[in-house]
Amino acid sequence: LGAKFVEMLEINDQRYIGISRTLENKNDDQTTFPADIVNLTNDKVLQEKLFQRVAAETAEHIILINNAAVQGPIGSLLEVSFEEIDTTLQINLIAPMRLCQIFAHRFIKDKVLTIINIVGGGAATCQPFYNPYSVSKAGLARFTENIAREFADFENFQTFAVTPGFLKTSMHDNTLTIGKN
Repeated sequence: LGAKFVEMLEINDQRYIGISRTLENKNDDQTTFPADIVNLTNDKVLQEKLFQRVAAETAEHIILINNAAVQGPIGSLLEVSFEEIDTTLQINLIAPMRLCQIFAHRFIKDKVLTIINIVGGGAATCQPFYNPYSVSKAGLARFTENIAREFADFENFQTFAVTPGFLKTSMHDNTLTIGKN
């Protein structure tokens, strides 16, 4: 999905900086900022490097799209490890919350700030055996609603929780394989 966002932005001649641990910088204009999302939210030096890149842009409108996600473990709560649960929650919920906090601190007073959190189907329906994914996405959806109200007095702030529907991505390959069995 992240690659599709990049493609859409490039088609429309939009400037962007993508934070990615998997996408390579395919252009000479340094549009990809290589970082693990969990490390970025905990590393002030890495954050400053990112904001130096953002500051080099003259954009008045900053859009943060929180798209990073892992499906996490599939199975009964009795079968999955706490480490797998923790990793899923860190990537899908905690890191996006921290990025929202970091970007709001940095930009809400002097830029137009839009935050788009990709919450997926896990936020909308009960998904047994996908507990960490489902709970993390439901939490991100509720968090998005909360900050929309918290920052309602800022005319330059918008936030959206987006559910794009099921897309055949590499993240869902395991689900499709399990479904066949």
